[in-house]
Amino acid sequence: MRKLLEKFGIIYILHGISMLHHRQIRPFVLAPLLINILIFALATWYVWNRGSELSEYLEFELPDWLAFIRFLVIPVLLVAFMVISYYVFALLAGIIAAPFNGILAAKAEEVIRGQTMMDEPVSETVKDIPRILLHTLRVLLYTLPKMLLSFLLLLIPLVGQLLWLLCSGWLTSVGYLDCAGDNHHRSLRDLLHTMRSRRSTCIGFGMAIYFMMMIPVLNLFVIPVAVCGATRLLTDLDGGAIRGPKELFGTGDLPEDGTGSLPEDSPEKGDPTAVPGPEGSPS
Repeated sequence: MRKLLEKFGIIYILHGISMLHHRQIRPFVLAPLLINILIFALATWYVWNRGSELSEYLEFELPDWLAFIRFLVIPVLLVAFMVISYYVFALLAGIIAAPFNGILAAKAEEVIRGQTMMDEPVSETVKDIPRILLHTLRVLLYTLPKMLLSFLLLLIPLVGQLLWLLCSGWLTSVGYLDCAGDNHHRSLRDLLHTMRSRRSTCIGFGMAIYFMMMIPVLNLFVIPVAVCGATRLLTDLDGGAIRGPKELFGTGDLPEDGTGSLPEDSPEKGDPTAVPGPEGSPS
């Protein structure tokens, strides 16, 4: 059972929940938690009010030729509205909480590895906030267009909805694993390369986070749980220690642009922007 939970990433949600109680992590959970509570309270208010208005509008304005499937169309559109709304608010929470998520991920890594990772003064962390926000926006440029396009899959019965779940799981996982990777200045390209080694685990982890967003009360804790769980997952993917450019390429072997990306002629390099299919199949 444990192997099954690990293969599909569910166990990392449980790791994230258990780590919130650790005395070294508790003080750094507060800021992401408060931001998450505020944003999801706003999201719930918005979905409740606008959802009621949308329901009334569809009830009276739905074309007559769709009347025979009214019982199906209205619930599907309302669920799609709820899912999209919560996802947009989750993105907003991720942007606002990005600097705090990085600190939380660093503390989680300290607990996982049993050694100090953050030895920089607070002033240096504050100076790094613009870079963190810029990197977060770059990750959004990767995830957001793909997520918006994936919503079109919801219009395809069953198969489209399954593909949408897989796509959402992958993109959600990318966002949270990046919190831990960015502490080591890990580029998005290298992160995606690492994640492809265990696609099913990363997709399952992201899907679990996405479902957690939809559950009242639990969704208030989704950011700190996801950050801690993602840190544990990336640590495992990297063989027990999250790697930065120096660990990936060796001192002095960094590309000239300093990005720490895989060399263009690397035989292991695939299309970094592709949303993967099932594990073991081409991206």
